[in-house]
Amino acid sequence: MLRNPLPVFVKVPLLIGVLLTLWVWQRITVVKTIHANDKLKTEVAYRQEMSRKLSGEIAKLKQRSRIAVIATEHLGLVPSRPAQRQYIPEYRQDEPTDNDDNWNRLNNSLRRLSAVTAADSR
Repeated sequence: MLRNPLPVFVKVPLLIGVLLTLWVWQRITVVKTIHANDKLKTEVAYRQEMSRKLSGEIAKLKQRSRIAVIATEHLGLVPSRPAQRQYIPEYRQDEPTDNDDNWNRLNNSLRRLSAVTAADSR
């Protein structure tokens, strides 16, 4: 049972219609992507500007002179005497803390316990 193939005058317009449909779909997708990209660029620029402004404000708020005025005038604190001063290093994330050491000890204990339990169950 051979089917009769479609005549050429049907195939050509059908092919043109399919190609035009694919071209329009591709063009719409490209336009949507360009629009989304522009929107994201605008948002990135806005966030960079906000980050720059916030960094400036943080730097302004961290000034020692401003903190000293607030401490003395608003909180009633007095400057420390030289004999009272000592150096206290700032906490750094990359340095291990006692909690990290305790956490590692706990994990090691749990590993040893599970190894012993696994050996006993054999």
